[in-house]
Formats: sequence, structure tokens, C-alpha cells
Amino acid sequence: MGLGLEDIGRFSQKAQAQILQKVQEQQRAEKAAADAKAKAEKPKKGNKLHAEKVDMTLPDGTLMHFDSKREARRYMDLWLMQRSGEITNLRTQVKYPLLPKQVHPDGTRERAIDYVADFVYEKDGETVVEDSKGFRNTASAAYRVFVMKRKMMLYFHGITVREV
Repeated sequence: MGLGLEDIGRFSQKAQAQILQKVQEQQRAEKAAADAKAKAEKPKKGNKLHAEKVDMTLPDGTLMHFDSKREARRYMDLWLMQRSGEITNLRTQVKYPLLPKQVHPDGTRERAIDYVADFVYEKDGETVVEDSKGFRNTASAAYRVFVMKRKMMLYFHGITVREV
């Protein structure tokens, strides 16, 4: 039971202005509450490659964290290969130094450059380094950095990084 337009028309102009002001304040408050709710429900910005992080429990009970579903699936394949004896010494997120940190003559510092391999394992006596890649956009900055680091791995360590 609120006031209708006919009822408001019976009030003085000053009272009508006050009613209008109260209605506008109420509408602003409702809009602010709706905006706050929409902002709270808005999903957080995801990975630059739109990959979803995955937590996976292996059959032996080990909990593993992966940066993408593709990486998790590849790990399961490699884990099974290790269990069957096809590969040995399976490791994840292995860091390879490419360039050490450096200091300029003026004292400013440059960070070291490392390559972090998704998977490293031994097969037939050779070390295999794999990087799990989804959609390959050769124009993207992230892919160009990967290619540069892949080339540095070959030059400095003599290791060819396999893209899977």
C-alpha cells in the first residue's frame, strides 16, 4: 500500500519535492546494491591463455596441481608410462637457468632468466623435456617468449624442448 500518483498530487509542491527526493534516493541505493552484487558475482580475470588450474589426486593418493587441464592429462599419460616402465625419473616444473642475474655499472639489477619445463623424464637413456601447449598463437607475446626460451635451451643446454 504505497502512495499513487493521485495521492501525491494532493500534497503541496514542497511535499511533492520531498517525496520525489526520497524516491530518487531509494532508487540510487537499490542501483548501488545491484551493482555491488553484480561486481561480487563477476568472475575474476583468468589466465592469459584462458587455462583453468586443476588439482588432481593420483591413484596412489598424491595431490598434484597443474596450470591447465591439458597439462594434467599429459601428466597422467606420463605417469602411466612410468608405471609401465616406458619412462623413468618423471619430474614436473623443473627449472633450467638460461642467463644469470646481472648488475649494471650504475648498480641497477637485471633478473635472471630461467626456463621452467612442464615435464622432464628419461626415455631410452636420454633426457626428454616437454612443454604442454594448448592453442598456439604464433603472434602472441607469450608464445614468442616460449620460442625464445626454447632456442636458448638448445643453445645453452643442448636440450630440445618438445611441444605437446
